[in-house]
Amino acid sequence: MNLFLKNLILVQSALAQSGFGQQPPSQSGVGQQPPSQTGIGGQIIPSKSLEQILNDLIGFAVGLGLTIATLMIIWGGYQILFAKGDPTEFENGKRTITYAVIGVAVLLISRALIALIKEIIGA
Repeated sequence: MNLFLKNLILVQSALAQSGFGQQPPSQSGVGQQPPSQTGIGGQIIPSKSLEQILNDLIGFAVGLGLTIATLMIIWGGYQILFAKGDPTEFENGKRTITYAVIGVAVLLISRALIALIKEIIGA
């Protein structure tokens, strides 16, 4: 883990020194957007509302949660597969899969729950 963090910092600093993500200087200022509204290559970045930002964050969290749940189900399968007849290890694998499936259900229900809350408060 420590090696991973060192490599991540190294890549980040190399990108910062190379000027990655900075706008090239323009020949004339005609037709240029203010720097706060332009992205890489001078593309216009649309501003987002708070609701759009929260929806993006929730979508990211749900995607991350589903990825982790998938890995937990695979891990539970390995625990069951390599239990070698030990009932404790077999139960641990079953419990891991059960909790992962419950987590997936909660993640899938979360979107509907947010929509329901929005409908109730009139947002």
